[in-house]
Amino acid sequence: MKTKLWILIGILLVTTFTWAFIYTYPRQLKVTMQGVMFQLGEVHKDKLNPTAISVHGELKKSIRGVRTFQGTIDIEGENIPVPEENRKLELRFSKQGETQLFYRYFDNGSFKQFLYGILFINKDFSKIAIMKYQRNPDGHGGGWNGGDGYMISAPAQNREEALEISNELLDDTYANPPLK
Repeated sequence: MKTKLWILIGILLVTTFTWAFIYTYPRQLKVTMQGVMFQLGEVHKDKLNPTAISVHGELKKSIRGVRTFQGTIDIEGENIPVPEENRKLELRFSKQGETQLFYRYFDNGSFKQFLYGILFINKDFSKIAIMKYQRNPDGHGGGWNGGDGYMISAPAQNREEALEISNELLDDTYANPPLK
């Protein structure tokens, strides 16, 4: 009887460790999606620019389910005022798939930072929405609003698809009422 109990405990331990290893094993990501950048609001329906979002890096998941991405996220046509060699990100996602697209780096001995916006992504990294912050005229600070803010969504070919993805990923936190 004791032997059977120890065999059962051994099987359970091996199964648990195997599951934990597979669950937390880092996943390499190399994805490029076609999407659109658009401005919210009925009066801005014509403001639509095709773009591509490239995600290159490693996605890790902790045993508690917290996802962390290390790598780069490039947005075609966007001028991000961060030197190329400092564009590596380390992003920790909320359970809803939300994180700040925040660059932190040293340049000539001084600490600098740049906040591009808020990134939303689904669990398998197949849909992305970004609330792009607008800079103040002096280049410092800025923000976003649901009335006329800029969004980037992928994969999307047109405004309707982009809005659908944005509303899905932003959920009730930011998209209530739905973005238009």
